[in-house]
Amino acid sequence: TNIVFVRISGESGIDANEIAGSLHGDGVLAGVVGLDRMRLVTHYGITEDDIEEVITIFDRVMSG
Repeated sequence: TNIVFVRISGESGIDANEIAGSLHGDGVLAGVVGLDRMRLVTHYGITEDDIEEVITIFDRVMSG
């Protein structure tokens, strides 16, 4: 298991709750640790392709 914490810049204009909601709509589960912080966890069944897909989804959500 690997845990990744993500800090959201105040300049983004979107908080962690909004991002987590958008990610969830695309099948990505993320925990909210505060308005500017999220927690994502992987496990042995997650592949490199899965990680790349999450990065693409995250980029799309952050781009609006």
